[in-house]
Amino acid sequence: MKSVIISLLACVAIFSQDLIAKDIITGVYSDMRLIPEEGDYLGTEVTLLESRTDGTPHYHALVQFAEGEPSSPQLVPVSVKGVNIKFTANYIGIMDVKFVGYVTEDSLKGSFSGLDGEVDLPRGNSIWQSDPKTDDLISKETEQCMEENYTTAGTLACLDKEYKAWDSELNRLYRKLRSKLGQKARMALKKAQRKWIEQRNLEFALIDTILHGPGFEGTMWGPIRIETKNDVVRRRAKTLGEYLKQVE
Repeated sequence: MKSVIISLLACVAIFSQDLIAKDIITGVYSDMRLIPEEGDYLGTEVTLLESRTDGTPHYHALVQFAEGEPSSPQLVPVSVKGVNIKFTANYIGIMDVKFVGYVTEDSLKGSFSGLDGEVDLPRGNSIWQSDPKTDDLISKETEQCMEENYTTAGTLACLDKEYKAWDSELNRLYRKLRSKLGQKARMALKKAQRKWIEQRNLEFALIDTILHGPGFEGTMWGPIRIETKNDVVRRRAKTLGEYLKQVE
């Protein structure tokens, strides 16, 4: 009787693991990011996919690495046992690396053979997914935020949120434009963006110097400083958007 119970418990454990795997294995796991000051990409992105043949699940991973330039995505088979996974992929054309790890509700954890450090890739969106924010949407969100937070501190928080939205939109447009260009044009874009970042920093310093000077005392000038900086980033995003329209 004891052996029967143990066998049943083992079956339940395996069945439970299969249910967990079915629920949480698939998804996008990524720490890939753009370093705006350098125009470089760093990190790893893994998208776990499920397909079925005659009811039997099969898993694959779309894997991409970035050390400056993002590598081409590669589709590789994945071995899945419960929430534990294994796969082998090529690391930026240098060597094959084997990943051994496991999936949680929040991330993909493990390590790649031949690469230093543990991997902890948050579950979320791909870096290449479009951000639906537009000029009108960002403006409306800021207006609504300021209507609900009409104190000076609330206004500053809303304008800071607006800055982050425009900065995110700028980076999205940069990534998308870059993906449409040939190698020579990509290098030119990268150089231009680096120069723009240098100019942006100088412009921000100028704004702070002017709007902190004599005649600009009072709490009203804090929001004006941030909004003036927001306009600098907004104009650059719109410029990249116009370039993108020309190449699409």
